[in-house]
Amino acid sequence: MMGTPLYTKYYEGVTVPPLHQPGCRAAAVRFNVRTPTNFGEEVKVVGSAEQLGNWDINRAPMLKWTEDHWWRAELNLPTDQVVEYKVILLDHARKRTGDSVIWQEGSNQMLHVPSSQDSHVVEIEWEPPSTSTPNHDEPSTKPELPEQTKVSTRQKRSPKRSKPVASAPKQSPPKTSVRKKTDTGGQSSTEIETGIPSWFRESVVYHIQTLGFFGVEDEPNDGTGPVGNKLQELAQWYPHLEELGVNTVYFGPLFESSTHGYDTADYFKIDRRLGDVALFKQVVDDLHARGIRVIVDGVFNHTGRRFFAFEDLLKKGTNSQYADWYRVRPGKSPLGDPFAYDAWEGHAALPRLNLKNNDVREHIFSVARFWLGKVGIDGWRLDVAHEIEPEFWAAFRPVCKKARADSITLGEIIHGDYHKWVGPGLLDTCTNYQLSKAIWSSLNDANYFELAHCVQRELDMYGSLDALLNFVGNHDVPRLASKLKTPEHFFVAMLFLLTMRGVPCLYYGDEAGMKGEPGGPRGDTAMRMPLAFDHTPENDRKFQQTAQLVRLRRSSPALMYGSMQLLGNSNTHMTFLRRTDSQVAIVVLNCAASAASITIDLSRCGLWDGLVLKDALNGDAACTLKNGRLELPQVAAASGSVLLGSL
Repeated sequence: MMGTPLYTKYYEGVTVPPLHQPGCRAAAVRFNVRTPTNFGEEVKVVGSAEQLGNWDINRAPMLKWTEDHWWRAELNLPTDQVVEYKVILLDHARKRTGDSVIWQEGSNQMLHVPSSQDSHVVEIEWEPPSTSTPNHDEPSTKPELPEQTKVSTRQKRSPKRSKPVASAPKQSPPKTSVRKKTDTGGQSSTEIETGIPSWFRESVVYHIQTLGFFGVEDEPNDGTGPVGNKLQELAQWYPHLEELGVNTVYFGPLFESSTHGYDTADYFKIDRRLGDVALFKQVVDDLHARGIRVIVDGVFNHTGRRFFAFEDLLKKGTNSQYADWYRVRPGKSPLGDPFAYDAWEGHAALPRLNLKNNDVREHIFSVARFWLGKVGIDGWRLDVAHEIEPEFWAAFRPVCKKARADSITLGEIIHGDYHKWVGPGLLDTCTNYQLSKAIWSSLNDANYFELAHCVQRELDMYGSLDALLNFVGNHDVPRLASKLKTPEHFFVAMLFLLTMRGVPCLYYGDEAGMKGEPGGPRGDTAMRMPLAFDHTPENDRKFQQTAQLVRLRRSSPALMYGSMQLLGNSNTHMTFLRRTDSQVAIVVLNCAASAASITIDLSRCGLWDGLVLKDALNGDAACTLKNGRLELPQVAAASGSVLLGSL
């Protein structure tokens, strides 16, 4: 039987003797590993840092045994980097049989050490498998990556195979507990769960760009007009959401603003063009009653010029008590102000907040507490999170977890290494822009090699980030129906989106065939028009296809929780495997204009001949694994299959 890692704890601020090396940016980290051992066995921590042997077990530091099976070591680790590591058990008496090393199961552990004066403790309890059944669950081999992406997570690989072997994560993934303690003084510590909540892993998210959805984005708001009630119109779409099967709604910006919602005037008010806080709370309650969670867009990188602190700055100049709330400097602004300031991407209407200012932080934290605690939302989508220092998110996230223990913090990260902002002690997850384009462009170019390359890159770089938010459309990019050269490819795009690992996100109206792209007289608002469902046969078919795929995903453990392994591809077809302990799903995509006969090689996937799989998309038609292969004589044009089997 495979061993089970019981839990891992990470402490900040614990007193450890200083071990810093001169000239190096490092912090002291104490590893405490509790694991049962026998005489002659040793425990090491091996990982991606030089101090952990760079995955060389011969150079990895050995921990020292203490009472009650605790093994301990104090090490210097580099700060402001993601260090990957695993615990290993060595039994030198078994070297002759080749199974003297037992690796900690699962994906590589991730540790981000902040650049601070504090020292840190990582505490692990691990029950290794019996040494009579050797475990070769070694860390991933490190791929050759560009310089800027060297910090990465790789997919697990078996040392005896040339291709990745699908692992079967539990349906309730292990959680990591994080505590911040005082070194002395007797104050009780607080514990915060860092595991991604199960409701988010099981989500199919429906993205509503709020002002556009309700048709008011083009209406200016100077803060003096009447408070509307547009939000109540969402009630007419509740049956639509329920029939579609989505179970989380993500609302784009809806705080009081002057134009598009990203120029916040008041974080504690709903935009008067939409309604007020009481009306929005009713919407939240209505959705919760239907089993639908609610995520709200938090725009905390910048405000609008009507925000109270910036208005005071405009009146009093650099003498304002809020001057340090922004990044003010000598000069003039593009709008003629007698001072210059940083603005988001140079847009003077969006002055950037100084998130290192404690008063600014506390204001933002109070916003998070209000909407999570008082209004009852379930989490945040955080605008341009990649433009904000990870240290801020490390402070923001515990505030959210304390206000609502099962809340989600989802960062918008357009580029860069996701690990910088996402992981233990940072944001829970992020948007997966790096995969989005390939989903539709591979169809337009009949080039599934592009999509397969992007998927494998994600598995290699972000293997541990298994709840990324996947999408093919949003408020900033052309709608799917406007991007696809072949309308029939809609189903194949949705099939991939809703069976890929991670969490799928549908942009409102895509399921109804809505079109929209920038460049015309409406600009970006062309992608943010009110939801309209023109019930043509084609649009009705798109809706029913999407609803079928949503139901399939939400009923399949393998599609919600399973590991992922690419099986093969050509220009026009692609196959991959999703797997848990109890279920396997084999997804087949065919974007060709004609039906295809496809053979799938499963000989390296640990499945057995005679396994029966049923096609959930095509009347549960059965096929049987024979000689390690599946033979699919006919996969329809611009279509696919999802073959499900019980393990």
